[in-house]
Amino acid sequence: MIRTKNKMLRRWIKFILTSLSLLLVVCFLTEGPIHTIERVSAAEKIVYLKEVKVFEADSEKEARSACEKEGFTFVGKDLNKGAEKGRVYIGYKTTENRDEALYKIALLDMNGGFQIRNYEEMYEEFRKSNYSTAETLQMATTEFIDSYNNGSR
Repeated sequence: MIRTKNKMLRRWIKFILTSLSLLLVVCFLTEGPIHTIERVSAAEKIVYLKEVKVFEADSEKEARSACEKEGFTFVGKDLNKGAEKGRVYIGYKTTENRDEALYKIALLDMNGGFQIRNYEEMYEEFRKSNYSTAETLQMATTEFIDSYNNGSR
């Protein structure tokens, strides 16, 4: 109880005490949820999609095996269901590194058909078939640089 004869002072003290009480109640009510949210978000890992790959096989078991052998997480949904040809599945890899994350995925119209290829094998074929052209270009470049350095302009 506030003991003073000045009514105005009593009102001000009562107002300040009421305001402080209200502020403390608000702080206590929000402190728990805020800390809980902070703890949950700190414990929760952010995972990004790193790589997606298509697997074609004659059976789901075969596709799953190939997918998991390469370290992908298998998605057990046949994307080619109802088609006459083999089964098509996808697999994906994730990362916690934001710099390794996929930022764009493009889908192609399948009406024209498609062919799944191993791009490492394609690169090797391309490299072998264009080796002589690359070698000739390398020799011409070396000859040009030598001539330039020897004063031929």
